[in-house]
Amino acid sequence: MNLNLFKGNTKRTKIFTLITVISIVLLLALNFLLTYFGAKNTLFFDLTKEGLYTVSDTMEKECDEIFSELKKTGDEKVRITFCTDPDYLMQAQTTRLSYILALKLSNMYPDSIELKAVNVTMNPTAVAEYKATSLSEIAPSDIIVSYGGRYRIMPASRFWVNGTEKTVYFNGEYRFASLIKSVTAISKPSAYFITGHGEKYYDESAPDSAMSLELYEFYNLLESRGLDVKTLDLSTVERVPDDCALLILNNPTSDFEYDPDRLDELSYVTDLEKIDRYLVMKQGALMFAKDYSVSLPNLENFLSGWGFSFGDTLVKDEENSLEDEDGTNTVLITKYDSDPESYGYAIYGEYADLSSAPVTVIENAGSISSSFPRESLGTVTEQGGSDTTRNYVSFLTTHDTGRPFGKNSIDGEYTSPAGDYGTYDLAALSVRSELNTETGEHVFSYVFCVNSPDFFSGKYLSSSSSYANYDIVSALVDNISRIDEHASIDLGGTSLNSLSGGGKKLIASSMSETGGKIYSNKYVNNDKSQGLVLLKNAAGISSAEITFFSILIFAIPLLVAVAGVVVTVKRRFL
Repeated sequence: MNLNLFKGNTKRTKIFTLITVISIVLLLALNFLLTYFGAKNTLFFDLTKEGLYTVSDTMEKECDEIFSELKKTGDEKVRITFCTDPDYLMQAQTTRLSYILALKLSNMYPDSIELKAVNVTMNPTAVAEYKATSLSEIAPSDIIVSYGGRYRIMPASRFWVNGTEKTVYFNGEYRFASLIKSVTAISKPSAYFITGHGEKYYDESAPDSAMSLELYEFYNLLESRGLDVKTLDLSTVERVPDDCALLILNNPTSDFEYDPDRLDELSYVTDLEKIDRYLVMKQGALMFAKDYSVSLPNLENFLSGWGFSFGDTLVKDEENSLEDEDGTNTVLITKYDSDPESYGYAIYGEYADLSSAPVTVIENAGSISSSFPRESLGTVTEQGGSDTTRNYVSFLTTHDTGRPFGKNSIDGEYTSPAGDYGTYDLAALSVRSELNTETGEHVFSYVFCVNSPDFFSGKYLSSSSSYANYDIVSALVDNISRIDEHASIDLGGTSLNSLSGGGKKLIASSMSETGGKIYSNKYVNNDKSQGLVLLKNAAGISSAEITFFSILIFAIPLLVAVAGVVVTVKRRFL
């Protein structure tokens, strides 16, 4: 065997050996640098026919408009937070495209977008500021878009939609644009305390007043949910302000009046009509607390149309109430709805499921019931179409040992039994659902009512209290005031990239290279035949394209290596 090839000790051989070593080191360094900058700056080749990894011109134009306006108001950035490590994001089919899109956007707009990836499993406190309650869970597959004190949390599966003929679509651009516009279009949405009818409200101009001190804890709760707290006299405005995310009507003592002689005037709009237009046209939210002993015929008639009927008796419970100085049994320990399909459970199920659940209490409360026909089971369809309904749902109730009491004729105290023992609604919701024909999704309006004048007072609403009142009300405010489509979205339809209305199309399941095998990421009512499905080859890259890309990666170093061997052999032996 000729070993001369390995025995070169001449000066020329040493120089070429040194050059070879340096070249290999430089190639390795170049490889590491390209890998690093490629991942950091999303230097990816988009070989998909659908342009899955490319930011469309429409999306770029939309972002240009958003961030040009944003720079006028301040230097704060929009933050996109992924809730697991980048390695998992790149591996998971539901998050890969969304993460790469977010990387591209953060590189295109470095002064306007900040991208973070935190592992909420290992470090759950990293996203604590986005939790509505202390028990709220944020999943590793969730994506958080935030700006200032406002945020949206959306699961990665919502960035995909089903199409026809067993196709799935990546709808990430529309989702990100919607979320970014939602958190930035209104720098800080507002919660308005309605005034003018003897209501109690937080007065920022007099924070030391007895009324403001009583509502200070509620004020802090609203602020912590990213809401700017203001007051609103409806008689001084033509409509509810556009920045309103929540109306609060707290314990009015006088009714909403109107001029009956002007009802025929087209230009005349009553205060109650202004509230109704806000709820219906703006998909708004109203929270109302009422004194059970005060009669407000006009207001109660208006709320009857939303499903509420208010009792004028005082509910007591000897077995499920806190001890009070007078022994009146009026500090009621409420009961949670244990039905997983109920709206209340969706809000406080994390508490109801605890083996020793913290209690929510309501003091000095009357009962609420549904004003809708008994046969409707709490749901009515609005006139003019079957796609719009109003649904009365119980939120907090007494235990089955509750009982209403009316005034006695001697001293006017509420000591005369006015009903049987049983379960009575103390707080309830009316949820209005309307189908948006453009997007195919439902939009919602909410009215929350509690028949107690003390529900929003700070006695039981302190965040340091052992009661669950703060967390329950915080979760409720967060849910009904944070509507994803609150900002005006001008993108049109449900997609930026497809006339089919479904986003960037992937491959049909019949064309799947894994024999049609699918991964189901979201089921509807546990029915695996419905819901979101993603193909195993969800990257949308065919085998031929993968082969081409692999050859392209290895071609350059392979050619360099072959050339080096040829030159070395030629110089030594030929």
